[in-house]
Amino acid sequence: AVVSRKAMEADTANIAFCPYVLFAYETEAKPGEVMVGFRRLPPGGGRDEVNALLEGIVREAAGEF
Repeated sequence: AVVSRKAMEADTANIAFCPYVLFAYETEAKPGEVMVGFRRLPPGGGRDEVNALLEGIVREAAGEF
């Protein structure tokens, strides 16, 4: 919520990117392989910190931390 608020304070038009998108899926063709990711926001305007947060969440979910 803190990062989201900072993004809105930097540029109120950032509300257009809410909600942020994280995804996880497994295909029938590759059982046991789960893909995780997020919709990257355009750089600048308070969105860089949001991208960093989402990337960290995805990396943690993927076991990279």
